Amino acid sequence: MLRNCLTPITPFLIKSFPYFPWLVNSLPQWRKPMDLNIRIIHARDFLKTTPTLEVDLETSKQFFLELARENSAPRQYDLLIDLRYTIGHLSFSDTVEVVKVVIEHRDSFRSKVAILTTPGVKFENAQFAALYANNRGFQVAAFTNFEETMNWLMSSTKSPESA
Repeated sequence: MLRNCLTPITPFLIKSFPYFPWLVNSLPQWRKPMDLNIRIIHARDFLKTTPTLEVDLETSKQFFLELARENSAPRQYDLLIDLRYTIGHLSFSDTVEVVKVVIEHRDSFRSKVAILTTPGVKFENAQFAALYANNRGFQVAAFTNFEETMNWLMSSTKSPESA
């Protein structure tokens, strides 16, 4: 609301406050809409486990196939995959299989993909997935901090400075 009110009065403010350019110069940033298109995916949406806490790989792959169909052009969302509250985890070989599904549907995953997880084995697997995907031309990064994840998704950088 304030954003729409400032547009017509900006010329007036420029004339009225010539000695306070910092006030007037900051007004355009208030008027610009934020262009952010993120889809948050929780692990419970695709990681299904057996009673022995083994991950059902086929269900996970089917989820990413469905996601590829939904994320195809023109809807190219940045993706945040939240793995923080998972019980099971994908092994390195399972991770490779899931990333292969992403590679096969390259056009649907042109935007950034952030993997948010907890420190330890899950983070190491997420880093491996990011490295594997990045080596194949994707923009994927692993994080343990939500704020760092969001900052990376909102930035124009291709890889995080420190994850």
